[in-house]
Amino acid sequence: MQDYLSIESKTDLVSIESFPLPALMEGVSYDENKEINGYFIKQVNSLFANLLGLSKEELIGVDLKEIYPYLDSIKEELSYTFKDEIESSGTFKFELFADGLNMWFDVFVKVIDEENQIVTFNECTERKLNEEELKESGARFKSLYENSTIGIYRTTPEGEILLANPALLDIVGYDSFEELKSIDLNTDYNREKFINEIEKYGLVKGFESKWKTSDGNYINIIESARAVRNGKGKTLYYEGSVEDITERIESEGKLSDLSNVFVEMGVDALENIDILVSKACEIIGGEWSAFYCYDDEKGIIKIHSGYNIPPDFPREFKAEGHICYEASITSSELFIIEDVRKTEFLESDSFIKDFGLRAFLGYTVVNEIIHRSLCVAFGEEREFSETESRIISTLGKALSLEYQRYDIEQSLINAREDAEGASKAKSQFIANMSHEIRTPLNGIMGFTEMLVFEEEDEGKKMMLKMVEKSGNQLLDLLNDLLEYSRFESGKIELEPAEFNLYRVLNDIENYFKPVANSKNLIFALETNCVEEQIVVGDELKVRQVLINVVNNAIKFTNEGFVNVEANIVEQGGNLLFEIVVADSGIGINKKQLVEIFDEFKQLDFYLTKKNKGTGLGLTITKRLVDMMAGTIRVESEPNNGSRFIVEIPFTSGILTNRELNMNISGEQKGAELRKIKILLAEDNEANQFLIKALTKSKNWDITVVENGQEAVEAFKKDEFNLILMDVQMPLMNGYEATMMIRDIEKERGTHVPIIALTAYAMKSDKDMCIEAGMDDYISKPFKRQIFLDSIEGFLAE
Repeated sequence: MQDYLSIESKTDLVSIESFPLPALMEGVSYDENKEINGYFIKQVNSLFANLLGLSKEELIGVDLKEIYPYLDSIKEELSYTFKDEIESSGTFKFELFADGLNMWFDVFVKVIDEENQIVTFNECTERKLNEEELKESGARFKSLYENSTIGIYRTTPEGEILLANPALLDIVGYDSFEELKSIDLNTDYNREKFINEIEKYGLVKGFESKWKTSDGNYINIIESARAVRNGKGKTLYYEGSVEDITERIESEGKLSDLSNVFVEMGVDALENIDILVSKACEIIGGEWSAFYCYDDEKGIIKIHSGYNIPPDFPREFKAEGHICYEASITSSELFIIEDVRKTEFLESDSFIKDFGLRAFLGYTVVNEIIHRSLCVAFGEEREFSETESRIISTLGKALSLEYQRYDIEQSLINAREDAEGASKAKSQFIANMSHEIRTPLNGIMGFTEMLVFEEEDEGKKMMLKMVEKSGNQLLDLLNDLLEYSRFESGKIELEPAEFNLYRVLNDIENYFKPVANSKNLIFALETNCVEEQIVVGDELKVRQVLINVVNNAIKFTNEGFVNVEANIVEQGGNLLFEIVVADSGIGINKKQLVEIFDEFKQLDFYLTKKNKGTGLGLTITKRLVDMMAGTIRVESEPNNGSRFIVEIPFTSGILTNRELNMNISGEQKGAELRKIKILLAEDNEANQFLIKALTKSKNWDITVVENGQEAVEAFKKDEFNLILMDVQMPLMNGYEATMMIRDIEKERGTHVPIIALTAYAMKSDKDMCIEAGMDDYISKPFKRQIFLDSIEGFLAE
């Protein structure tokens, strides 16, 4: 380059070959007006020729337009500057991009005289590319700096703001940088901690604090910055970025509140609905919230649940035009109205003006025939964040689930009530039918028993016994149905007490031995070590189990034997009672064994033997055994008999003196009675006659009345030793009559035994009799001796 710059005259042209850079000498041609007309090559050095891949000879005389593709574009610039260059330094420089070479050059022009110039080419492609990249980078940074949504700043360590982009101005609410410069950042939250960290580590990342805005409020920000230091380590300034995270912090708080909502919820669907509706308003910050139910058929809206609703806001109104109704049916789920004044609802919904409503956020809960939605109302127009939209959607979906659960629960409650009503109606029907059947059956069986006792003609006596047997079968059927209905209605309970287990077994033997003998069956009872064993349990249910199992064995055994074996052993401090009933009857196949304890099941094999019944006996037995925590199983084969094994746990007990004294027979007590006055309240003529006939042999004076009112009047006028009280009677029933008699006795200071005499046979019926003030209960139809023993027991006392 020094050689190039030292050329002063034509005599120096020969030295161009020695230039270290590609170079040429160009000639300048002029027109007649002395204006530059063109340029042509006079001489080139080898470096230039090699650069173009041509020889020197090929280049001499070439128009420079062929070498400079853009010569026309720079010609004018060269012309304007030519005289200036001559007058000053005599040199000229410009940049040239060679398309064919894909290179940039710094072109240096040395003016020798008006006709000659020396041109030198210095490649600068790398520099030029770096410059272009820096230029583009600067442009990108400028765009990022000016258009970024994140605030960018530069401050002194003392807090003076040196630089701030538009986003930072927006974040803190200032219109110009001059206003922002007046802020002292060191007065903001946690600034001392920020400075300590950046000075210690040279940078901070994700630093959360608060900055004051132009309106005096504080916003939550997250800041990242670095300290710029000189060569000696002194901090020159801080530069960093700031992001407003106020909305994020608020959203996190709202989402946390949303999570707590589900912690507060319990098992009651209605309470959960109220919680969801109230929390929607509280979390999002509305004026009030409501869960609407829309009935399209009636065209009305009902508020199912509301929170903070004005007292005068109607709870039921026309749906058409109402904002929450119209918005919900036209949107898929979420509906947002940020300024209701910009919608048609301002005129269609009168409540908007009446209650000063401006914005709504809602969610369609159910979109079926009946529409429902969760709606939050606001008194000012506002924008809703994505978080708030997610919150209302989440609460709306939860509300939908809770309402569906509420619907299901209501359906179940209604179904349960219907089932309970049906069960109650069924039980009441069975009880009524039992009463209606037992009343005439009492007369049939009572008179039959008397006629059998008095009849001497064996033929007639046999027919009467068949009538009596048929009556007993009918009574058994009735008792099975009644017992089953008690199980179905859940009215059977255990009543444990001490009793003599041996006496129960002895009664079973005394009852069934004649029955077995009548079929020419051998009946045997083995009690082993059960003699005089006192246990605690429900005696009546134990008796019923034994009666059902033994009766079943006798019924399905036509020849051979029925054996009953009883054992009792200690087991873990308690007593385990085991009874095995074995027979030589028809037996059961394995397939039918699995159904033997099912309701209303009578095995086909049994039916071929013409054995009749309800099919409930073993079902009731199984349920009774289960109630007493026992077990029952059966072993059987067709034509080889059956073995029923029953096990029932008991605890041991000791009989009281009162129970021992109960062994005194009614006949012994009756012998001591003299001239007894009994009041009989009974409206059925047949039963009146039967009771008189049954007591004919006794020295009893019986006064008969036909309803409860007459019973009370008779009691007022006369004194009685005992009252037999029917329950169902015209004018006044037995319960009412008993209570009135007990009131009279309180004034007299007396107590007359009252025995219920009724065809109602449920345990609940007995309980009602006792609660009304009666002393005992006899169910129709009854056996003569049982009836007399019960009366004589009270008369003896």
